Amino acid sequence: MQVTDRVPSLAAASDNTFVVIQPAGDAPAWFTSVEVLDEGGYEVVRRDTVRGDHEVDTAAGVDRIARDLTIWMAARNVPGRPAPRDRNVWNTA
Repeated sequence: MQVTDRVPSLAAASDNTFVVIQPAGDAPAWFTSVEVLDEGGYEVVRRDTVRGDHEVDTAAGVDRIARDLTIWMAARNVPGRPAPRDRNVWNTA
């Protein structure tokens, strides 16, 4: 996973401050970014080319953004990571 950021201090964010998270590689299949808005709050972008998803939202709380993006990223394909287990299959052993 690769994190590209330009976040000198979220408390003193006065310029175009943002963070981008994507899998490492030349052509990542997905990415997400969070940008501090001038009028307050954050713009959150989620893009997954494999699934054809492109969402742009605004949010106020970093706790909620972190939670939502953690869940979203956990559902993405990351090269070299084992496939997630199907939680709907009961263990019959």
